[in-house]
Amino acid sequence: MIEIIGNRHEAEAINAMLAGWMSALGNKDAAGVVGHLSDDVVSFTLAAPLVHKGKGEKGLRGWFSTWGGQSAAMPSTSG
Repeated sequence: MIEIIGNRHEAEAINAMLAGWMSALGNKDAAGVVGHLSDDVVSFTLAAPLVHKGKGEKGLRGWFSTWGGQSAAMPSTSG
């Protein structure tokens, strides 16, 4: 069970966004994975070139294409 401290509406909105992100990731849906990001997002990863500017949907689709078979089921956030 998750304890909510503060605004329940905000917590539910965050949980809904995370659930949608996990579902998109599990379904190899690049647009869904990056849909909540702003167009000018800057992210830092361990894969070269280490710094990425923008949503990177095209690169994410390419990465998903390297995954064998269907993706694993994502854990539930409800409860």
